[in-house]
Amino acid sequence: MVGVYKIVRVDPIGRRTSCSAYGYKSLTVEYHHGKWTKAPIGGLLVFDNEEDAVAFAEYLHMPPLCYWELWFANAYWPIRLPRERPDIWLSSNEDLKSLWKTKAPRIGAQAGPWPAGTKAYKFVRLERRLAP
Repeated sequence: MVGVYKIVRVDPIGRRTSCSAYGYKSLTVEYHHGKWTKAPIGGLLVFDNEEDAVAFAEYLHMPPLCYWELWFANAYWPIRLPRERPDIWLSSNEDLKSLWKTKAPRIGAQAGPWPAGTKAYKFVRLERRLAP
């Protein structure tokens, strides 16, 4: 188990969900304080340091009435990141599953490089909220 930093999106009714995959049903997960969350495909994205996590969060665009939270979390079962960050809105579930496999070929829709400090784990548990 390793300590990591997780950015979650909080919606108007208080659900903590994936930031980047929100609305993409097969990838969106809901996080609960003190409970393990499992990645449906590939890994759950986290950061290895607080500074990179905050830099990523400040880059995010949140819909009205939503905001982000920074959490210290525990994670286990590291997953290799694909070479490039996929554009989940332009990729099929099959493409995404293939992308996360070891030595997977590139798929067509890329969204650029991974943010600095990004790591992926199969399981993440929120431990302590740091901000806001």
